[in-house]
Amino acid sequence: MGAGRDLMDFARRVLRLTEEVEALGEDVAQLQADVRSHERRLIRIETVMELAQQGRLKSPDER
Repeated sequence: MGAGRDLMDFARRVLRLTEEVEALGEDVAQLQADVRSHERRLIRIETVMELAQQGRLKSPDER
């Protein structure tokens, strides 16, 4: 009876660990999406800065 109880306890721990790994996978996917979004925004900011440094960016008054 002790071996059966140990086996059930082990199975519960494996299921709990599986759920935690799946939750972490979802968190990682969301973090990847956030990083991609930040990267796109950073590229736009860098582009604006480069255009401004080159004098190719016109102010709203110059348009």
